[in-house]
Amino acid sequence: MSTLLELIDIFGISVQDFFYLGKDYNEKDKEVLELYANLTNENKHLVIDLMKNLQK
Repeated sequence: MSTLLELIDIFGISVQDFFYLGKDYNEKDKEVLELYANLTNENKHLVIDLMKNLQK
């Protein structure tokens, strides 16, 4: 476990990032999640709708 924690520290990410984002870790994904977390509930719904429309 200590080796895993050392590697996470070397990569400059948090333990939460490591387990949440896994092998697909990307700085831009983290930035999007952080920005999203600070939105109001209404704006979160707007972002979700926008993302759904962009996938069409």
